[in-house]
Amino acid sequence: MGFAPNETKTIRLDLKAEIAGTYKVKGSTTYLYYTPELKHWNDGAEIEIK
Repeated sequence: MGFAPNETKTIRLDLKAEIAGTYKVKGSTTYLYYTPELKHWNDGAEIEIK
């Protein structure tokens, strides 16, 4: 139902790459409800598939 502070969860995935390459997702932003002027931006994550 939730996470304890500093709790680590392990998720095991079995994935198959279809198209190799380097990909980067768009940046994202977060802010508290009703305070869009206090936005926090994150760069997009990058991944390399071989």
